[in-house]
Amino acid sequence: MESRRATIHPRQLALPFDAAPSSPPPDAAAAAALRDDFLAAFGRPVRLVLTANRSTMVSLSRRTNPPTLRVHRLFLGAPAHVVKAIAAYLRRGDRRAARTLDAFIRANRPPVPPAAARPVRLRHAGKYFHLGRLFADLNARYFAGRVQARITWGLAGKRGSRRTIKLGSFARDEHLIRIHPLLDRAFVPRFFVESIVHHEMAHALVEAPLVRGRRRHHNAEFRRIERTFTDHARALAWERQNLNRLLQRRV
Repeated sequence: MESRRATIHPRQLALPFDAAPSSPPPDAAAAAALRDDFLAAFGRPVRLVLTANRSTMVSLSRRTNPPTLRVHRLFLGAPAHVVKAIAAYLRRGDRRAARTLDAFIRANRPPVPPAAARPVRLRHAGKYFHLGRLFADLNARYFAGRVQARITWGLAGKRGSRRTIKLGSFARDEHLIRIHPLLDRAFVPRFFVESIVHHEMAHALVEAPLVRGRRRHHNAEFRRIERTFTDHARALAWERQNLNRLLQRRV
């Protein structure tokens, strides 16, 4: 999922996985063998957790003792050079190791049928902004009507203090743009809401290439399209000046 996140100011390998495959529980002997292989590769014990994570294939957390290694079950039975590549990537971000893992995943990932889009009740009308009208206007002005996506106000999220806010997101499998409802406030200018919607519409047009084991969502083509928005620089400046206010829930 591509998103626009604002932030006040463990290495992991993320690759696309459209849906978690349905499969029986992993074989205990294969899991034990993989754990032994990682013991040899890391030179120390690790707590192995097998996953079916949709985006993060391997990750290492050193906050536990022994460290927790989360590995997609796809790696059960992986050859020794792949296991060593996982260790090299997680220890020092080795680029050659990342390419090895990328190649292994591409060659061994099971085919997954496309996930059916979940029914979503679209909410266009806000108190101050109507997303359907903003989307249609931007699509005509900047994209010649080429963006085929739905748009809705998202959920407000958990209560309490926050340091970040996901202003917008685009779910490619759902063809759905979500805009944070905290932007539907009187002090937020129209050009800023438009900038967030335009940003997510650009994601809908630009495929994210895989570079060193990660999807590069904000690649050169995306940035070129993003800068076509007339008030792009103005919106970034407004965000910097008003981030603390954005993070506050409406009273």
